[in-house]
Amino acid sequence: VNEPRHSFASMKWLAQFGSAIKKFVSYLNSRPYADRIAGVFIGAGNAGEWVPWYHCDKKKGGPYDHSPAMKKAFRQYLENKYRTDEELQKAWGMKNVVRADPPIPSYNKKLTKSDGNYDLHRDQQTVDYLECNQEILNFMVEYTCRIAKQASADRLLVGAPSGYTAQAAGNSDFRYMLDSPYIDLFGTPIAYHGGAAGFSSAFRATQTSYNLNRKV
Repeated sequence: VNEPRHSFASMKWLAQFGSAIKKFVSYLNSRPYADRIAGVFIGAGNAGEWVPWYHCDKKKGGPYDHSPAMKKAFRQYLENKYRTDEELQKAWGMKNVVRADPPIPSYNKKLTKSDGNYDLHRDQQTVDYLECNQEILNFMVEYTCRIAKQASADRLLVGAPSGYTAQAAGNSDFRYMLDSPYIDLFGTPIAYHGGAAGFSSAFRATQTSYNLNRKV
C-alpha cells in the first residue's frame, strides 16, 4: 500500500510508459518469431487492469489521487464542464468552491451503493472526480494502444482489460473503448467467487458487445 505509485494523470509517466511500449514492440518485430506473435495486451494500475490505485487501498480509507497532475486534470475537467464558479457551487452545494482550485473529494465521502448509483444532490463532487478519472483512463488506454499499433505497422492486434459485466473502478465508459480504432481486443478475469472444486465462476466479459463492434 505504501509503495511509490505514479498518477494516471501524469504526462511524464505516460511518456515513459509509451516509450517502453514502443521499444518492446520494436524488439518483438526484430525477433525471428515475430510472424508468430498475434498481438499484445497492455495493462497498468491495480492488478494490471487499469484500475485506479485507490481501489486497492480501500481497506485503509483510500485515498484518492491528490497529486499535482491530478489536481490540474480535475481543474481542467471542471472548467470545461461548468461555465462559472457559481454553476459549480450550485452543483456541489458548496458556497466557496472555485474551478481554479477545486478540492479533491474525501475518499470516505465516496458513497458507493449496491446498485452503483449516487445521490447527485449530495455526491456531485465525487461523481465529477470519478468521471474526470475515467476520462483520464480512457485517454491513457487508447494512447498506449495506439503506440503499440503504430510500432507494429498495424500488424499486431492490441488489447487492454475492459468490458466488465459488473461496473468496476476505471471501467465505466466501455463505449469509448469499443469506438476506438486502436483497441482490437479485451479481456477480463472471471469472478473471484465460486471457483472451488465442484463450482464454476461467472464469466464477466460483455462478449456480445465485443461481437457487435467487431472486437475480440
